[in-house]
Amino acid sequence: MSGEKSPQDIWEETVRRVKEMELVPLLWKALDVSKALALEGDTLIVGIAPVDYHLAGHLEAHKNKLLIERALSEVLGRRATIRVIQGTKPEDWERLKQREEVTRAMMEARAEARRREMDLERFWRDVGDEIHRKFMSTPHRHFPQVRAKFLLEVAVPMLLEAEPRAREMAPSEEVAERQLARAIDRVAELLGVPSSVLALEALRRGLKG
Repeated sequence: MSGEKSPQDIWEETVRRVKEMELVPLLWKALDVSKALALEGDTLIVGIAPVDYHLAGHLEAHKNKLLIERALSEVLGRRATIRVIQGTKPEDWERLKQREEVTRAMMEARAEARRREMDLERFWRDVGDEIHRKFMSTPHRHFPQVRAKFLLEVAVPMLLEAEPRAREMAPSEEVAERQLARAIDRVAELLGVPSSVLALEALRRGLKG
């Protein structure tokens, strides 16, 4: 078991065991220039200086990595893995972790924004589908005056009713406006009127767009 051994103590014992199991000059050279920086759970962080980093591939090659991790697991008394990074100080690992955390947070934020936009797109599509169903069941819908009445009495009120909820769902103002514009375009196409005419009437009645 590792007891109170430092990461470097653990690594040195691991290196010793690997060398006892395998004679591979380039692997040995990579082991010799490497240094343990931290033990994160079951992962030992191993650093190599920039000048020697071309040797990192010898630690990460599949066969060699399996060998190293087998030895490391024996030292720790549990299954363990290694991660090789560029740098030889614990601060190098901390900086890398911080950068990765920022990247992860940005990726999660983008994914969440995309998910919310897709939900919003479905919401407006459902509203549009409901308007479409109502329009298709309207008698004499081919008459322009009937379409105009439908626009005033059904389509615009439904858009106005949906807008507050849609804005709550939107991840940003830009997305809210873009999806609203698409919804207006679809309804306008259904009614055979310019989008600007439908938008103007909706704005006149209180649309926030």
